[in-house]
Amino acid sequence: MSSRPIVSVLMAAYNSEQFIADAIQSVLLQSYTDFELIIVNDCSTDNTLEICNRFADLDNRIFVYTNKTNLGDYANRNIAASYANGKYLKFLDHDDSIYKYSLSMMVDYMESNPSAAYGFSYRKVQNDLKPFPILYSPQEAYEEHFLKGGYFYAGPGSSIIKRESFFKVGGFSGNRFVGDFELWLKLSSKFDCIVFQSGLIWWRIHNRQESRMADTLYFESHLLSKYLLSLDLLSNINCPLYKSQIVKSKMIQKSLFCRHLLILLLFKLKPIRFHDLYKHSNIKYYDFIKALFPLRLRLKKNAQ
Repeated sequence: MSSRPIVSVLMAAYNSEQFIADAIQSVLLQSYTDFELIIVNDCSTDNTLEICNRFADLDNRIFVYTNKTNLGDYANRNIAASYANGKYLKFLDHDDSIYKYSLSMMVDYMESNPSAAYGFSYRKVQNDLKPFPILYSPQEAYEEHFLKGGYFYAGPGSSIIKRESFFKVGGFSGNRFVGDFELWLKLSSKFDCIVFQSGLIWWRIHNRQESRMADTLYFESHLLSKYLLSLDLLSNINCPLYKSQIVKSKMIQKSLFCRHLLILLLFKLKPIRFHDLYKHSNIKYYDFIKALFPLRLRLKKNAQ
């Protein structure tokens, strides 16, 4: 291994004594060996730290740190990245696993596409138009997400990111549930990205995951956070779309958000929550009603 590893595998750890040994072992079994594994313990109260230290005693590629206070997942990922020496950052959650061949494939894809700032596993089994890996320019990536049904549906664990690019956009903001989505938007507004085939990471499903433990209110708030974030970045001077595409994208985002609100009101019978989210969205009543009409009719009228 070189003095500066090519990849820094970053693992934010908190109360994961049940799973973290499997996660660490999956990294150590990689066919690609030019890596360091940085584990940042976020003030765990179980045996997580002891397990990590036992592995570190056996392999000098493992470095274990402990925060002075509990920071939470996104802030802890930023801390882990601050310790990294590699050209690439590879996040892996403490309860997930990476397949033996995955790190080698990700690095090979990134090295073969030097213009890409990051890459991630695609959410579908395949792209019907071309084989993986697929390189997207900033405009193409934004078009895929905002105008073609979605693109930035990837968690940190499915990605590999150039360390330099990660810090250029400020890392994770810490916005709950949308922090990774926000990072992809920021990176793709400036740099090319590449998508890999699915199945490079194994996501463990269990009842202690935040997505399963969190109150329903957080998921409803996520609708608002994602909507406002999308509008903000579409309005940003760095948005790579044409003006007409930005207008259409905003209309689509508003329509989707308003339809979700209507479901909340009529089907989930939550009028108070509906009113709260509607109020904070700053959408006028007339625009809310208009957003519920078929999009093709409004786009046609807008083009006239």
